[in-house]
Amino acid sequence: MGHKDFTYSVLDKATTDHAQVVDLTEHRRKLTHQIQVKVSAEPTAGTLGVQIRTPGTDEYWQIGSIDLTDPTNRIVQYVGNADSVRFVPASLDSDKTYSVFGYLV
Repeated sequence: MGHKDFTYSVLDKATTDHAQVVDLTEHRRKLTHQIQVKVSAEPTAGTLGVQIRTPGTDEYWQIGSIDLTDPTNRIVQYVGNADSVRFVPASLDSDKTYSVFGYLV
């Protein structure tokens, strides 16, 4: 599957890489978000939490959890204003990695 025209990406991360944060401050006026996740191979376990931090706050809010074992569940869309988005992996097979491609409109 090819990915192009994405606004940001997080590439080839494992659970041991812990949470990944993407700064979106220069894209704050873009409110429609689509997050697409690719996994290196089909995992037997794993989720990816999606959290956003809204302008003027210090806390992240969970807006979704992606089941990495389900290929039909690897796209999340939301509308909202965010300074940053954080991806929190949990229980992904140790021999697998994930990549995230974010699209903003």
